[in-house]
Amino acid sequence: MTDNRRIGTVEGFFTAAQNNFHPVEKFLDHIARVIVAEYGCSLERRDVEQGAGNAFEVRYSLHDECAYRLSLTFLVVGENADELLFQSHERSGTRDLRSNPAEFDQHVYHLHTLDPLKTVIREKVIDYLATHYPERSPDKVEKFMH
Repeated sequence: MTDNRRIGTVEGFFTAAQNNFHPVEKFLDHIARVIVAEYGCSLERRDVEQGAGNAFEVRYSLHDECAYRLSLTFLVVGENADELLFQSHERSGTRDLRSNPAEFDQHVYHLHTLDPLKTVIREKVIDYLATHYPERSPDKVEKFMH
């Protein structure tokens, strides 16, 4: 939970955002361990930034030797740093988004009710693995992502 007395400052918001994001980070760390063990892919934390005003952004990237990449971006916002904009984006290996913008999927979640967010993250990762590794069943990974 956040300390509403200190959240009015930039430092207070940043601390609250980090604290509120921590359960999501732990979930993503667990997924990363499962994926590397089963697929050899990596789910890496790419960037952590304090955005304009009260915004805290964390980016993850799921990639391997194939030409595709799944990007997961989390933007913690809200007066109490308790809302999260989740954006997923799959694209080819090029790092320039303008050359291959692909399709974005965005949703807003409340950080005090993480089950819907975890479900969506799990679905995005499993869909990516099933698409890019059709010879492998994602059942084992799905089982361990709970």
